[in-house]
Amino acid sequence: MKKKGYIFDMDGTLIDSMPMWYSINEEFLTSMGVEFNDDIAREIGPMSIVGASDYLIERFGLPVTAKELTEAFMTLLYQKYRTSVTVKPGVVEFLEQCKAEGIPMCVATATETPLALEAMKAHGLLPYMEFLISCEDVGKSKRHPAIYLEAARRLNLEPQDAAVLEDVYYGAETAKKAGFYVVGVHDSMVTEEDTLALQKISDCYIQSFCELL
Repeated sequence: MKKKGYIFDMDGTLIDSMPMWYSINEEFLTSMGVEFNDDIAREIGPMSIVGASDYLIERFGLPVTAKELTEAFMTLLYQKYRTSVTVKPGVVEFLEQCKAEGIPMCVATATETPLALEAMKAHGLLPYMEFLISCEDVGKSKRHPAIYLEAARRLNLEPQDAAVLEDVYYGAETAKKAGFYVVGVHDSMVTEEDTLALQKISDCYIQSFCELL
């Protein structure tokens, strides 16, 4: 697989952060009397933290404001990203290889920009990227192609010339429909059903970035 540019999802793709997200969601919501499960995880997955806060408060009648919920959650996330997350195997080597070949790369993530930048910096991945763009920046979730199209525009590439690497089906589906080459990336936290759907829609599916070296 050789493309003119690469657009990476962050959580679950470059960094092994989905177990952290699941545990922190479960811990946080359980403390507020909400029984966390896979259905809730799937619902809030595509959302920004602000969007998820609004959704959870409305659905469960939580006795806090969206601002209070977001601020408390963000504080906990900053700490967890620094201490409880690792880079996935083969990622650094693949980024090094692309950098050496002059292939432009960027991150397109649903995680809020300041938090995503902190995570990328903490694990030494930011210097490989031309830029980082979030759903917050384009005002749309990954169920809409805006983030991928804007990333391609900033890389000066047409969709067909860029690869989007995603670990979840809904993002891969959106990118595929927008004309991108899609690489599905295995993540152990993704359900078997969604993994099979991701494998089916992807142009290429990898268990590890080591396969791309």
